[in-house]
Amino acid sequence: MIPGVILAGGRSSRMGGGDKGLLTLGGHSMLEHVVAALRPQTSVLMLNSNSGPELFSALGLEVRADVLPGRLGPLAGIHTAMLWARAQGAETVLTVPGDCPFLPTDLVQKLTAARCEDEAVIAASSGQTHPVVGLWPCALAEHLQVVLQGGMRRVRDFLAEIPHVNVEFPASEPDPFWNVNTPEDLQRAQALLTRNPPPPIAQASALIWRNATQKPATRALPEEVAVAMSYDRESFAVMMASPTSLEDFCIGFSLSEGIIDKISDIVALDIITVEAGIECRMSLAAPARERLQARKRRIAGPVGCGLCGLESLQEASKILPRVTAAQNFTAQHIADGFRRMTAAQALNQATHAVHAAAFLTPDQTLLVREDIGRHNALDKLIGAVARQGGTGAKGAVLLTSRVSLDLIQKTASFGAGILAAISVPTARAVREAEAAGITLIAVARDDGFELFTHPERIFTPPTGCSVTAKPE
Repeated sequence: MIPGVILAGGRSSRMGGGDKGLLTLGGHSMLEHVVAALRPQTSVLMLNSNSGPELFSALGLEVRADVLPGRLGPLAGIHTAMLWARAQGAETVLTVPGDCPFLPTDLVQKLTAARCEDEAVIAASSGQTHPVVGLWPCALAEHLQVVLQGGMRRVRDFLAEIPHVNVEFPASEPDPFWNVNTPEDLQRAQALLTRNPPPPIAQASALIWRNATQKPATRALPEEVAVAMSYDRESFAVMMASPTSLEDFCIGFSLSEGIIDKISDIVALDIITVEAGIECRMSLAAPARERLQARKRRIAGPVGCGLCGLESLQEASKILPRVTAAQNFTAQHIADGFRRMTAAQALNQATHAVHAAAFLTPDQTLLVREDIGRHNALDKLIGAVARQGGTGAKGAVLLTSRVSLDLIQKTASFGAGILAAISVPTARAVREAEAAGITLIAVARDDGFELFTHPERIFTPPTGCSVTAKPE
């Protein structure tokens, strides 16, 4: 990998002076956004700034001022980057400005693919070059020092003297190399980061044909969007999902997939709505990040397919943790839970087209999450319970879908002892539930259900006793 340098040595005059990279954007400094984008793409990062290093201690980066005195601008920062990278044993160094919070996650990959010996490689988008974003041969350091001492200050002027190639990146909103230079730019960047996702329900015109007649009508449809889960700005999974309860989704997915052990393993979470969908950007604590880097998995499946993209069959057949939850329920309690869950499904009542997952506790508390994908609904539920400080061992999971292996896996990781669903389970799901110690209930209806594994958690009260559901 290539070393990278973030150039933050400017005067920020249009922003009113100071170090604009420290300004807050979406709950984090602008520099933190840049670091998060570059860390997975580079071997090591350095910050070039002429301010005191103590200002940037939270970033955990080496900070170096310009080698040449006099605040000569970004060209002097590139010169410093070349010398520093060469001292690291590198032949090439990446530079980016510290005020570009929307850098692409494939920046280094695309620039490196276009590199030729002794050529600089410069990023471009929408027909414009971005001369500070590029790969620079470290061998140019001496020549650059000469021209700097001769009075050259513009990066474009230096590029005109050396061999270089431009690499075009796709246009997007915002532009991946957009510089946040003014207070108005900062407000716009903030708005982009906090843009609301689309509503979960859309209205569509339809022509109904029934009983040999037709008539126009309007139908409420569930919306689905592409939701990308990324960790430290590296894409991990893309799923089609309902644009609701997204923080729950991020946390629940991360827990059920074993990426994190606890919520505090996610040190930052930004949910960003873009033209193509929604990106859930998570930054991980060091132990979780190291675990994830050791694991090679990519998912891209329709409607949250829970086992898409696995690189080995062994991963799909992994041994599940043994569930030891001791919480018991009466049969009537489970049946009442399903009745109440139906009434709580607001999206499904409007569209008749989404799944739900619910968490039922002995005190009859019922927490419900909905999604077009059954796996997504369960992930959202797991995240919601975790965010409330609960654990799976304290209740039962109810699903409005069939039960397959991946849902057993997620339930086991959640630690829930009871999983109940309205449809038939797969044979593999029954075997895995038995092995994992999960009580599996299926074909749940108003008048009862079928119990497949570990019946000891379900009992019928003595004659004359019953569990009464809370009033609606």
